[in-house]
Amino acid sequence: MSLEKHILNILNDSPEGLSDEVLSKKLKKVKDEDRLTAINALLSTCRIEVTENADKDIVYKYISEEEAQKLRELSPEEAMIYKFIDESGNKGLWITDIKKKAGPLSSNASQIVKKLEKKGFIKGVKTIKAKNRKVWMLMSVEPSPEVTGGILADDVFDLELMDLIGQKLVDYIRSQGRADRKQVSIYIRSQKFGHMSTGDMMGTPKIDFSDEDIFRILETKVYDGKIEAVDDENNRDYIPSEAGSVIPNKTYIATSWYVPKMIYTQLAKY
Repeated sequence: MSLEKHILNILNDSPEGLSDEVLSKKLKKVKDEDRLTAINALLSTCRIEVTENADKDIVYKYISEEEAQKLRELSPEEAMIYKFIDESGNKGLWITDIKKKAGPLSSNASQIVKKLEKKGFIKGVKTIKAKNRKVWMLMSVEPSPEVTGGILADDVFDLELMDLIGQKLVDYIRSQGRADRKQVSIYIRSQKFGHMSTGDMMGTPKIDFSDEDIFRILETKVYDGKIEAVDDENNRDYIPSEAGSVIPNKTYIATSWYVPKMIYTQLAKY
């Protein structure tokens, strides 16, 4: 096995990367000159990248051959902007943030972003925070619900679909006696729902519900008076969602009769 291949195998086993010091220890039988030559060769073919950790130590990270092929098509300036956007994950970067990171290249950042978009490397995604502005992320990345608003966003909202899902959710909780958000999430994700004009769910595409989507639908049904959250001393934990936010894992029961909360509040005054 060549030294370059050996280094790639080592880095591939460490997704967070390895500092130069740690990598040197793993290659203690290799001369420094040979190690540096191999690292430079890997850098030239875009198979590894060099970053800094919090302690300002040099860190080497593995890059797959598929990703490396993409990077080899880019100019150094394009590769740098691409890297910034890649590191932003499913949250994306505003163009202003890209310009700040680009430093001396900030004046050309917008032009470089447009080139990357034209080449199909990145995409602009409208956000719920500023619908006339976009954040930029890799073409293959699915935007976070925090960015798009999930399936309850204005541009994809389907009232009939939400009513259908809400009723299925209420029926499930009633059939179980009680269920917490985690149990409801598992049930909802096992079902097939799609944007449709009829109540027939068969053959419709499957929707990727975020934890935030499900929690908001549950809370809507609480507000409608169809279910209620109950105190459960055995279940008072908070569960991190896939998007990184923390959502209470409430326990719900179906109500025995239905009066919207708004009406109930008015009745309570009399």
